[in-house]
This record gives sequence, C-alpha cells and structure tokens, in this order.
Amino acid sequence: MNPSPFLQTVADDLFARYGEKISSLSFVFPSKRSQLYFCNYLSQLLQEPQWQPTVVSLDDIFSQISGLQAAEHYHCIAVLYKVYKECYNSEESFDRFYTWGEMLLNDFDSIDKYLVAAEKLFVNLRHSKQLDADFSFLSDEQREMVQSFWKNFSAEKSTGLQENFENIWAALLPIYQKFGAQLQSQNAVYQGLMQRRAVEVLKQKNYDFGEQHFIFVGLNAVTECEKKLLHSLKDAGKADFYWDYDNYYVDNQRQEAGEFMRYNLQHFPSVNSSASTDNFGQHKDIQVVAAPSDALQTKLLPQMLDELRGNTPLSALRNTAIVLVDEGLLLPVLYAMPTQNDKNDSDGIAAFNVTMGYPLQQTPVYSLIEMIANLHKNARQENNLCKFYYKDVLAILQHPYLQTVYPQQMQQLQESIVKNNRLYVDTDFFAALPSPIKELWAPPASYSQLCTCLVQLLQRISMQDKTPAAADNDLTNEYIVCACSEIKKLHNALQNSGLEITPIMLMSLLCNALKSTKIPFEGDPITEVQIMGILETHTLDFDNLIVLSLNEDKLAYRNSNASFIPYNLRRAFGLPVLEQYDALYAYYFYRLLQRAQTVRLLYNSQTEGMRSGEISRYVRQMQQESPHTSLQTIRTVTYRVNTRQALPIVVCKDDNVQQKLQEFADGQRAFSATALQKLMACPLQFYFSAIACIKVPDEITEDVDGKTIGDIFHHTMEILYKNFVHQQVDEKMLRELLQQREALETLVLQQTASVYLKDIKEVEAVKKNGQLWLAGKVVQKYVENTLHYDIRRAPFTVRDTEHHFATPIALHINNTEKKILFKGSIDRIDSSPQSTVIIDYKTGGMNAGALKLNSIESLFGNVNEQRKEIFQTLLYSLTLHQEEPTAAIEPALYFLRKINSPDFDHRIVFDKEPLCNAVPLLDEFKSHLQMLLGKLFDRNQAFVQTEDAAACTYCAYNMICQRNTI
Repeated sequence: MNPSPFLQTVADDLFARYGEKISSLSFVFPSKRSQLYFCNYLSQLLQEPQWQPTVVSLDDIFSQISGLQAAEHYHCIAVLYKVYKECYNSEESFDRFYTWGEMLLNDFDSIDKYLVAAEKLFVNLRHSKQLDADFSFLSDEQREMVQSFWKNFSAEKSTGLQENFENIWAALLPIYQKFGAQLQSQNAVYQGLMQRRAVEVLKQKNYDFGEQHFIFVGLNAVTECEKKLLHSLKDAGKADFYWDYDNYYVDNQRQEAGEFMRYNLQHFPSVNSSASTDNFGQHKDIQVVAAPSDALQTKLLPQMLDELRGNTPLSALRNTAIVLVDEGLLLPVLYAMPTQNDKNDSDGIAAFNVTMGYPLQQTPVYSLIEMIANLHKNARQENNLCKFYYKDVLAILQHPYLQTVYPQQMQQLQESIVKNNRLYVDTDFFAALPSPIKELWAPPASYSQLCTCLVQLLQRISMQDKTPAAADNDLTNEYIVCACSEIKKLHNALQNSGLEITPIMLMSLLCNALKSTKIPFEGDPITEVQIMGILETHTLDFDNLIVLSLNEDKLAYRNSNASFIPYNLRRAFGLPVLEQYDALYAYYFYRLLQRAQTVRLLYNSQTEGMRSGEISRYVRQMQQESPHTSLQTIRTVTYRVNTRQALPIVVCKDDNVQQKLQEFADGQRAFSATALQKLMACPLQFYFSAIACIKVPDEITEDVDGKTIGDIFHHTMEILYKNFVHQQVDEKMLRELLQQREALETLVLQQTASVYLKDIKEVEAVKKNGQLWLAGKVVQKYVENTLHYDIRRAPFTVRDTEHHFATPIALHINNTEKKILFKGSIDRIDSSPQSTVIIDYKTGGMNAGALKLNSIESLFGNVNEQRKEIFQTLLYSLTLHQEEPTAAIEPALYFLRKINSPDFDHRIVFDKEPLCNAVPLLDEFKSHLQMLLGKLFDRNQAFVQTEDAAACTYCAYNMICQRNTI
C-alpha cells in the first residue's frame, strides 16, 4: 500500500480535530504549491462548501508585528549605494556597484535574520585581548575561528589587498547602521531587518495575536528570527506544527538531511504523531541512468513515461513529477514530452503542468536586451552623429524576434550594410524604420526614455503573430511580460532614488538584474504530470519521479552564495555556511524520494570543460548507506554513432539543368575565366555557382585583406593611366608621375576610402584608421614599383584600362558550331610596334614557376594554383585575337610583390623561351577549350565532385557537400 502524501495526512488530521472550524485557522506553508495541494485534499473531505482557511506567509506575520513593509529589491540597492558613497567616500558608479552591492545586501540580510551583533562582527579583531574581553558570548571553538582569520592581518605581513579589505571592513558597520536607519524612516525595509525588528517587538512586550491560531506546515530550515517567532507562538498556545520528515535521516545523527529537522522536532513537536515517518526504507523501484548529454536525458522521457504507465494508456498517467535540477532544460523537456495529437491518441499525455522558474537569461528576450546594451556601449560620437559598430547592428537585425516583426526592413538594412562594407552605421541610416524600432537607434536623452523604448519594442514583439499556429507565442509572451515587469521595477526604483543614471549605466544594470530573474511559470498543479524544479517539490509527494541533471555541479555547487564576510567569521557568528546549504539540499533530495514508489535518477556523464560528469554526492551517499540495492547498478545510455564517409554528390543533367546550360550555348550567358577554372577544379562547384546560382553570402571586410588591397590598386592604376589612353607614354612622363608624391598619396587615400568605406570623401577617416593608412602605404608602394617597371618598358601606347569585354567565339562543340560568349576585364592593354600587350596585375604572392608554362594541355588538367594566371591571360588573348586576328599578342603578368626585382620579367616562359606572341598557341588553347565545354554540354556527363578532397577545405560550398565535415 502506497503511503499517503504528507499534505493529505495533514488535512485528514486537522479536519478530524477541527471539523468545519478549520476555516478559522491561519496556515503557513513553504510555498503556494503546498497551499493548493492542501486545499485540494481538504476539499475532498468536505460534505458542503465552506470558506477556505486563511493562508499567510512568515513575512506577513513579521510585517504585522513590526509594522514595517518589505521594500523592492532595486530600491534597497539604490539606497545602499547612496549610503556606501557617503560612508566610504567612493566615486564608484552605480552599475559597477550593483553586483557586489547585492552581495552586501545579502550579508546584511543574513546578519539580521540570524540576530548577529553587527557591532561585534564588523570589528577588526587583530588583538586577542579584545577578543577575550568583549566576545565572551562566543564559544572556545568560535573564538578560535575568529582568531584563525585575523591572525593573517599582522602589520608586518600586511599586503595591499589586506589593507584594502580592512578599509572596507571598517566602513561596513556605519554603512549597515545608516542603511537600516534610512530604510526604517521610509517604512520599507529588507526582509532580514523586518524580521529583526519584529523580534525586538516580541521581546519588549507580549504581542497580542488576538484570536489567530497558526498552523505551520512543512517548514524545514528556519532563521534565528523565525525560531524566536515560533517559540513565542508556541509559548502563547497559538501554533501547531506539522513536520515532513523520515526516520531514516532524522534518527541518524550523521545524516545532514536531518540537521534542521532534529532541532524542529525537539523544540516544536509535531501534533500529528500518528503519521507514518518510516517511508524511505520501504521497497522502491529506483534506477540510476547515465546519459552522455543533457539532450539525451530529455529524449529518454517518452520511453521512461511509457515504462511508468505500464499497461494503462499514457494519457492516464497519474501522480508523476519530472524534476529538473538544471532549470535550463525546461524547453528541451517541453519539446520532448509526448503530447496527444488528437482525442483518440492514447500514446500522448493529455495535460502536464509547468511549475517552476525558468531563467530569463536563457531566453531570446534577454539576448535581445543584451545586444541592445552592447550596441549603445560600443557606440561612438563623431561630428554630432552617433555611430554604431556593424557587428552590434547586425546582431540585432538578425535577431529572430525582429526578423518576425520587421522581416523586409531588417533584410534590406543587412544587405545595405554588407554591400557597402559599413563598419560603423550612423543614426540616420535607420530613419525610415517605423516606431518603436526607430527610436532604438537614436541616442536616448535619458535612461527613462530608453526604458520606455525597450518596453514599447517588447510589447510590439508580443503583439506579432497571434495565430493559433504560433506554437512558441505563449512562451514569448511570458518572457516579455517578465522582462517588462523587471524594466519597470528598475525604472521606478531609479526614479525614486534620485541617482544620476546614464542610459549606458541603465543597460548594464538591467542586464545584471535580468541575469538573476526567473520566469514564474504557474498553472494547474492538479494535472497528470508535473514539471518542476527541485525547490518546488517541497512538501509535495509523487508516486513516480523522473529527476534530470542530477549532477554534483548542478545540485550542490551553486548553493553557496557569494559573501563579503569570510567563511571563518560566518561560522563563528552563526551565519549560514556551505555545509548548511548542503544539509538543506540533502533534505530536499531525501524528502522527495521518501514516499515515491518508482524513481528514475538521470545525470549527464560527459566530462567536458568545467563539467565533471559526476553524479550528485547524495546518490553516492545512498549507494553506500541506504537499503536500496538497485542503486548499485547504473544503467548507461550511449549514442549510436555511425562513422561514415559523405556520399559523393552527383547531379545529372536533366531537362532543368539542360535549360540552364542552353543559355550558355545560345550566348545569353557568358563564361568568365573564373567560371571555367571552377569547372576544371570541380564540376560540382561550377554547378552550384553557375547552374543552381547559389550565391555565396557577402561579408563585411573588417580587416584589410589581399582582395581589398588589390581593388584599391586596380582603381588607382585605372585613374593614373586613363589620361594616357591612346597616347604614347615615355620615360619622362612616368618619372613626372613619380615626382608627384603628394598627389599620388591623395589619390591612393581616396581610392582606399572609396573601396573600403564606399565613400571617396572619407579620406580623413582613412587617415585616422591605422590599418587603412598602412594599406594605403602598401598600395602606394605597389604603384611606384609599377611605374618604375613601366619606365623599363617605355615607350608604349596605352590602348585601354579596365577593358571590359563580352566576346562571342565560334567553337565546334560535339560536332556542332556554337557561338559561345566569354566575358572578363583586362586590367590594361598596351601596344608597341611589335605586339599588343595584355597586362594583368597580381597583388598576391608569386609561387615558384608561376610564369612557366610546360604545355597548353596542362592548363586543362586539375587546376594548379600556379597556372590560374596563365590560363586567364591566354583566355584574354583568345578573345582579343578574335577582335584583331592579325595582331601579335603578348600576355603580361605583373606580380607586384616581385616587380621591383631587377631580374623580374612579366613574360610567360614557354618552351624555355619568353612568350612574346601567344597567337600561335591559341588554336591549341581553343581546341582544349572546345573539349572542356563539350564535356559540359554532354547530357550524359553528370556534375561530380573533384577527386582532390583537399580542394574542398576552402570551397564556399563545402557545407553542402560535407566531404570534410563527417
């Protein structure tokens, strides 16, 4: 027979004792969930409707006694900051103070809750005589702890860090005293101070509780102030106590889970002596499951729920809880739950309830607010304009919420930023956006305006997509409501504080505040399956339990709160320490299991980074000490990993592909040298690029790379030689150009601004940017070296610069003559009495043999990086020869990194001789080109991957093929 749930036994006992008079009692539960479960059990005992008993919290009782109200957390931090600045004479900003101000507030709260004499604690106890004389209330062990701490602060061995600690420590007492006084004058105090003042009231007189009678249900760890209250109520006959415990950990003094309960039972005996307290040792089906990832734990849920239901439909599963030690697993768990798709579906769960807090930091709402904080933090002012860093801007534009609300505007802005390579984007760029997104990019006049903007933006997001198909809309609304509430609370606290807060400080404060905020999901707790956090299970009992992420670093490590009071002093003065947090969570763990029948304990066994992959110490403890032998066996779940090679991708030339290829055959589209090199390197790459037309996404070039330097150089040389077109250039003209260094420098700077900043007028911005300025110097040196080399070649006539062509050439392809169009841009065309010179500038490196050509056939094999340039110039020669059949054509490659070498020669070496005329080679080149295109237009030859896997490493389409990723 299953043991009755704790709250049910309480309801049975109280109804038997008080009957219908139970409505006159005042109940104190540890949580609202306890109250709801209790009322449900109580309703099952009633024969007719009656008033629900009064439910109060401990804070309600303390507030009633003290006459004080609990203050907002943000208000307390703001008041503490002002007091800190006055007492410590500090100029620290509020946003920097906030994090450790919370730590200080927690310390003050503990001092009051545990009735510690602050004037004794905040004393520099270097001298043992003072300790012996004034601290007789401490035990010998406690005095030894205090001495062990302060003996490290000798004047001879004092360090700068110790001196800083002592200075702050000396200021803490005045800060504590003045802070408490100011809050009391406003009648709004923090929780600990309210408890302490209530205890002082109870000491001074017999406080009259009137007709109130309190029932305390399921408490565990209580503070010193709460102990004083419970003693007062017990002595006055105004309280009954019901404790939820098991003999297994209470009777054994070594069990830390019973540490607080042993005190409670001794000083506040339970009135329900007939309730069973020997449940943990009864037979239970317990399994420990090791999974190598958090995701796999959630994927096991359907299988485990199916095991728990037995032969009954899963929809009939009752009294089951899924407990998440790691709250971050909530969303994966929700997506993994087997829900019913229709009324006849018996394999899903009809309903489940989420009763836990989800960290707001893990939601898209927080990520958006954090991005906005970074946007304003990294912004800079120039010429009365606010400029935002492009990475911060793109992060916001790509956020899924804004992509949903403003899809077209966000996409257009992204494309414009990338296309124009805008490293910094000013406010005017966003002028066409609608409100309230437009106000986001304007420098806020005040933190109040920024708060208003954030709330309006979030509310606009919540209004989007109210259709039933929006599965995540309810969750999004929960996130937004919680975030807006925190923003308004912080805003109100700051307004009432009188502090001078900048918008940047507000965003820093808001991010710090939201990191510790949890979204309180609440619903109907009386449903088939409960999804809960470990703290939400207090006083609740379930027949079936599935506990996820039961790792040591999840259940124990995070319990220790940061404190300004050192460990030894905390122990000496009776403040909570790590051991007590361990005892508290041990109680939660054992209490959860004590009445359960079927238990599945899952943990992540993977060791990675800071994750140890170690199961919780409480499970290890049960394995050693408990009577449950099934704990000794750990069921290990593993991935089934298939190590396979990526299958080669083969694209057949079906009708759709043939239609695309026909566009090339009919001269509607043109081949470039780059496209032909892709075809030779990897036919599949050519397919993705030219047939499927998969565009490689543009990216902003933040660093000045080789391509950018090449573009700047090409633009500069085009402008320099444009004035010489159709003129003969001699040595004198080139030397005059070299002498105009200032004009040359200005021209390079203008082209740098034009290429990199997309604005030729931004010359001053180039000068201020060290990287751009250096790039300009590199380009200027390249230009000067080129002019020096051209002096060696002079005289010559410049026929054209940046000569763009689209030339049809008749080719015999598969026994059919076709007019194939070829396109490109020749950097420069010179002419001399002997030949026409096609010049191609190369700003990249020059490999050994880059200018050597062994045979035309070698250009059409597997493309070699050392031969790409030669292939390109010969293709240019072929197209130019098509226009001028009788001219001799000399291909010229200007490798700018080597052009200043005395022995540099721009000519290609073929058959061990410089190639002064490429025309005799063009027929063979054309023949191989016909064979290459013949294979391309052959319907029976599919597009296949290259056999050279190394070539896939830097291919833009390697994520599609995945050859090097599997």
